[in-house]
Amino acid sequence: MRDASERGATVAAAASGPSGGSPRDAADTDAIRAVVLRVLARIAPEVDAATIRRDLPLRDQVDLDSMDFLNFVLGLAEALGIEVPERDYAALATLDGCVTYLAAHSARLR
Repeated sequence: MRDASERGATVAAAASGPSGGSPRDAADTDAIRAVVLRVLARIAPEVDAATIRRDLPLRDQVDLDSMDFLNFVLGLAEALGIEVPERDYAALATLDGCVTYLAAHSARLR
């Protein structure tokens, strides 16, 4: 059986999110997710952000063609002030993938 300090550490890690980061990291992740959904809504205004699944390819959920996806990537880069090389586009396939990639790359700006 674990003692209270071990249980407390486990609860704190779970509360800070899957990465085990700080509450600030969680806020950053939420802010990035909001940017991703805002940019997606500009490209596909008919989409209800509440219906987007985090783990499924955005192109399948939103019916983005290749030009729409390129505009989406460029919109993310502009909104966050980062460059996304073409070799990294696959990392942006899902909502979770976008958040993970953009959080890691926008961290360099802080």
